[in-house]
Amino acid sequence: MKQLIYKSSGFIIVLIYFIGVIIFGEAHPFSKFSMYNSFADYSYVFYFTDNENKMIKCTDLNTTGTNLAHMYTTICEKNNFEHGHGMESDSVLHEIGKQMLNITKINNLKYTHNNKKVKINRMYFYYEGKVIKCKKQEMYETIFK
Repeated sequence: MKQLIYKSSGFIIVLIYFIGVIIFGEAHPFSKFSMYNSFADYSYVFYFTDNENKMIKCTDLNTTGTNLAHMYTTICEKNNFEHGHGMESDSVLHEIGKQMLNITKINNLKYTHNNKKVKINRMYFYYEGKVIKCKKQEMYETIFK
């Protein structure tokens, strides 16, 4: 009896899934957003360093790598900066980095950083032929007072 219920439960789940595919179509599991049904052929990673180029943990500055990535995209869209695939100019990266560090500063007013210099950097990963390449870029630096 238990096996029959177990097998019919599995069948019902698969049936619901296929009905969802027919109704919603396009992507797994039923997403209409392209970011969930394909992968970009490039990637950005953002990180902080100090004046000696030693990495600073995002959590030390009350943020995460994911927050930095979302902040980057939001700033680009708000300022109508074309972005992605490493197309950003050095001056655009400088302005985006400045805004990102200003937001990070505001979120860390209660922390004492003893006039510590903080830099925001970006690593741009991309395909060249069949090889993944990485380009490191310093975006902006400021002093946390």
